[in-house]
Amino acid sequence: MLVLLLFMAGCEDIYQPDLENGEDFLVVDARIIAGGGESQVMIYKTKGFNEVERSYPPVTTAEVSLVDTHGGVLPLSHAGGGKYQFTGALTATESYKLVVQAEGERFESDFQQVPAPPSLDTVYVVPGEILVEGSKDEATGELRKEEGAWLYADISSKGEGNYYRFTSRKVCQYSWLIERGMFPPITMYAWLSLKPWEIFNVAGPAEYSSSTDIRRHPLVFLERSYSVFVPDRPVFFLGWIYICHQYAISRDSYDFYKELNSLLSAEGKLFDPLYTQVRGNLTCTSDRGKVILGNFEISRVREYRFFVEYQGREGYFFKKIPWFFTIPSEGSLADETPDWWEIPNREYPKTE
Repeated sequence: MLVLLLFMAGCEDIYQPDLENGEDFLVVDARIIAGGGESQVMIYKTKGFNEVERSYPPVTTAEVSLVDTHGGVLPLSHAGGGKYQFTGALTATESYKLVVQAEGERFESDFQQVPAPPSLDTVYVVPGEILVEGSKDEATGELRKEEGAWLYADISSKGEGNYYRFTSRKVCQYSWLIERGMFPPITMYAWLSLKPWEIFNVAGPAEYSSSTDIRRHPLVFLERSYSVFVPDRPVFFLGWIYICHQYAISRDSYDFYKELNSLLSAEGKLFDPLYTQVRGNLTCTSDRGKVILGNFEISRVREYRFFVEYQGREGYFFKKIPWFFTIPSEGSLADETPDWWEIPNREYPKTE
């Protein structure tokens, strides 16, 4: 029997399926920010299933421009790696479409109007908890409760489109002591940045509601305590700085991100959507049968900052930060805090 088992093991062979690669599609990720901010268009190609290379091939020879309703053309310049930059200015009352000429074809988007500047009516904190992985091995499926607080926003309709996309960065402030025997200890003040969202955080009026106001939209969850490992040192958590960028977008862009979220949150179910089903607002005008993926978006952006420090077992301190310092993604200082460091009673530079 042992000989037979060894013989069968020696005959084992690994099957490598020969999957046919499909067509490489052009992908355009175009985000133009009116009134300031980094505006660029990313153009690249999809890859076949069997290809080992992880990066997507950039398209570096395209001609990219914005065209207004009167035929005015605003060209974009290639900055390398398939990135096309826009450094011009948009007219607030105008609409624009994206035109891309690449690989012998012409691609155009629908016209997008420049939206009104965004605003938040109210931001408030509600204590809560979330479920997170309780083990380093995600395959075990172990979950545990993480205590903290949600930051929510209310946004009233201004009579125009009430659709938004949010990006977030939360900065963890912490410290530790370096003992020096007979000398006074050194206090290290450090910080670390985190990006909290894995899907697109978009907001719009509730479905089937007669109101176009947005109520209780979740911006971010801030943990009551965040563990940062420093060898042989107890670490003191000193609160969160939350940096939020609110982008006013069109209903078309809102629907596009909602569909992408459905795709990104799918977990291998039989009827999960395929990426080719999320088409966006771009078409090939020179060949209607040619598929192009991606979306063209014009937005306006506004930045907000908040500070949350937990006090006691259930309390917290919450305030809006009126002064926007430049905060590096991470770092530390000895015996002094950075100029942007937040505490409940800090003072800010006076504006004239």
